[in-house]
Amino acid sequence: MSNRRGQQGSCYVLGMLRGRTTLLLTLLTFGLALAVTACGPTIPEHNGYKSAKATPWRSPKAIKLDEKQEGKADGELDYASQKRAKWYAVDLPSSGDLQVTVEANPANDTGDFDLGIELVGPGNRVLAGTDPDDEDARELTKTRSAAGLLAGRYLIHLYLQGRLDNSDYEVKVRFSPKFTEAASDFPAQVQYLRPLALVPVIDDTPGSGSRGKTVVVRRTPGQPRPRPPKPEEEKPPSTTVTATVLRATMNDQSTILIVSAGASAGVADGWKGVVAGVKGSNFRVTNVTERNCRGIIGGLTAEQVSGKKVILTPP
Repeated sequence: MSNRRGQQGSCYVLGMLRGRTTLLLTLLTFGLALAVTACGPTIPEHNGYKSAKATPWRSPKAIKLDEKQEGKADGELDYASQKRAKWYAVDLPSSGDLQVTVEANPANDTGDFDLGIELVGPGNRVLAGTDPDDEDARELTKTRSAAGLLAGRYLIHLYLQGRLDNSDYEVKVRFSPKFTEAASDFPAQVQYLRPLALVPVIDDTPGSGSRGKTVVVRRTPGQPRPRPPKPEEEKPPSTTVTATVLRATMNDQSTILIVSAGASAGVADGWKGVVAGVKGSNFRVTNVTERNCRGIIGGLTAEQVSGKKVILTPP
């Protein structure tokens, strides 16, 4: 009888130990799960920029073109460090095509990394860009291009898509100069003539006493005969050419003019130009074609010079 009670007591103690061990294992497992969760990546809650009022596109880093009309730059982007985006500028010396290639080297590429790129023209107009639905989305190398650009400044915008992304990158640009003659809207802007008054064949001026009669002019004897007027001496041709601003395009620093006078009017590269009635509108003529020429003015808007008359003179 005493042996049975001893065995029952031992079983009771063993059951209590097993229950406590199970409880301890459960608590340890839960604690490890909390620790793993606490040590996971912290997702930034900010928008990736140091200030909501920052305007980095107003002071972009310039990429200079070499003798091959190529240029490049490199850098690093980190969303968590509020370095989400970078702006670059390319100054095109003439009209042509621009190609931009970006190669990314992410530090934590899990297959979802995506580097966005935009090519921005005058007036903050996006000429080419990327989209999450593009065929090359999440590719580490992307190329975007724009054709038929005018001379001036163009911006390149690089930005991270994911909040946990960070990457080194290299951006390469290639410019292909191409001459494109400015399109003219002539004669679309020429107004139609108003209906002219009908003039009868016979003079019907009221009160005309000589209608239908022959008028004889008598000359007093001794009066000299009237001499015919001397022909006007031919004046030397003027070296000043008057034209019109056909089109004006703005960029961040200047305004590009397309003027309706070219080589057929005697205009040549290097001539001086000024917009009539607009202060500070002096410019130098470039890119002369048969019918048009081009000039660049700083400090004025396109509205101030569009449609105005232009005076062109030799240097």
